[in-house]
Amino acid sequence: MGPLTAGTLGGFISGTFTLSGVLLAYALGQRRARAETVTEARRAGMAVLVELVHNADLALGAMDTGVIHEFSNSAWREQVQVLARIFDWGTLRSIESAYESARRLYDVCHEASGGPKAMDTGNAEQIATCGGVAEKLLKSAREICPLLLSPNEQAVFNGDLDAMLKRAGAAHSSQH
Repeated sequence: MGPLTAGTLGGFISGTFTLSGVLLAYALGQRRARAETVTEARRAGMAVLVELVHNADLALGAMDTGVIHEFSNSAWREQVQVLARIFDWGTLRSIESAYESARRLYDVCHEASGGPKAMDTGNAEQIATCGGVAEKLLKSAREICPLLLSPNEQAVFNGDLDAMLKRAGAAHSSQH
């Protein structure tokens, strides 16, 4: 080989290693970016999970006290775009529907009187409505928990959720 050929071969090898290095760095960067996106989405999902359970607890509490407190939706509103990266359309629709049910319950109880209105805790229909809202919120929470919690965390969470669902379901089914 002449000096020109050896130089050309050396340049080719050097360029190949440089290109390989760039591609490897790009691939690793993409992998890291995806991992960060999933981590961000899981954090957002956890905030929504907590909010769903809190709202369900408010609905269950209203069955006893007759007082409907305003349901929170701030985590959902702030995180829906992030959650769209990990949840499918059906899951997103289910969560939105649960929040909408809670909002309607609150609105109905507050519009009629122009302010907070105590429900009649002896009114089976009103209690069933609260139970139905709680049930919808809890079912959405159960739907997303496998994407967010470890198997051990899910076991504990599902135990708590089962007790709440049993209470909500009993109230809801008493009217239906």
